[in-house]
Parts: sequence; C-alpha cells; structure tokens
Amino acid sequence: MAQNVRKEFFGLVVPLRVLEDRELTIAEKLVYSYIISYTKGICYDSNERIAGRIGVSVRTVTRSLVGLQNKRYVFVNFGQGSTSRRKIYDVLDKPDKLKVLTRKVRN
Repeated sequence: MAQNVRKEFFGLVVPLRVLEDRELTIAEKLVYSYIISYTKGICYDSNERIAGRIGVSVRTVTRSLVGLQNKRYVFVNFGQGSTSRRKIYDVLDKPDKLKVLTRKVRN
C-alpha cells in the first residue's frame, strides 16, 4: 500500500474560506494549512513535527488541533493498539466523511 506522501511545494496555501474565518486563530489557520498539504487530506505527523515545520510551540499545535476539531475542520483519530498511529483528517466541507469517522470511533 502506498505511503501517505507530502505534496511538493514551496509553502503553505491557506484556502480563502479558512483565511477569512474570524473564528480561527492565526495558528489554527497555519496548522490546518499544514494538514491539507498532505495527499488525501490525512496527516500522520506528531505535534512536535508540525510545530517544528511551521515555527510554533508544541502547545500551540495541541491547542490549534483541539480548536480545529471543535470547529469541525479536522477529525483526530488516535487509533488503537501499540502499532497504531494518530491520524488527522481534513473534514471541512466533508460531512459524510466526518460521520463515517465518528461512527468508526464509537464502534
């Protein structure tokens, strides 16, 4: 199975809808833009890696992910078992994907 591959680019792209959302902090906008830079909208990176790449603290990334999940921009799945990795899914404008992911976690 193909590994989740990061798109090659020279920076982050902030979608206009995200940029104009006054409910989001600047850090949340950066973290969201980082997450969507991955193919398939799934990011496996740790908070430490994200923080190092965008130049903020780990705590800022943690708070941003909580805010983004509460605002339904992302869904964070912590998986189960010792070999599972956390996955951060882009679910903005994808209500069906959010329903499926939420259902999987509950079962």
